[in-house]
Amino acid sequence: LLSVSFQLSNRLLSVQAVSLQQQQVASAQSFDDQSTSSNIRRNINRVYLSGTVTTKPFFGTSRNGVRFSAVRIVTNSFGGQYDFRVRLTTRTSVAYCREHVHEGSRLFVFGRLATFPRIAADGTQGTSGSIIASRISVEQGSVVPEEEHFEDIDLSAADDDFEQTAGAQK
Repeated sequence: LLSVSFQLSNRLLSVQAVSLQQQQVASAQSFDDQSTSSNIRRNINRVYLSGTVTTKPFFGTSRNGVRFSAVRIVTNSFGGQYDFRVRLTTRTSVAYCREHVHEGSRLFVFGRLATFPRIAADGTQGTSGSIIASRISVEQGSVVPEEEHFEDIDLSAADDDFEQTAGAQK
């Protein structure tokens, strides 16, 4: 278990390092542009994942009343399979997840990496991480790669659609 946690932590950090390296290259190319530089700083821990949803999505409400959903996806990488927890927090994303994301769905996630220290039940310390999604895409059906079709949603959009949907369901 410790080995898997260590591998996952290392993989999360390597994903972050690759992203940072790409950001630094982009920064060097347009160093004079202040708006680009501040945008790069905001996106240092940006991640992109493609994987399969392994369990039924979890829906809940945080202590401060914010609705969220959590999805676990497994993705292949250099050393094997890795299991990531994706947290969706905007109302739009929760409604979209409830309607479109199911166990076995092929999910593309764009977001930020959030890492935090943790202590396992056996007392070992490690690092855990979540992807805070800002955008998700769900593949619709099985298709040939040249004919891929994706339903794409920008989760940073306004929450008006969810409010109307929630009001209609009550």
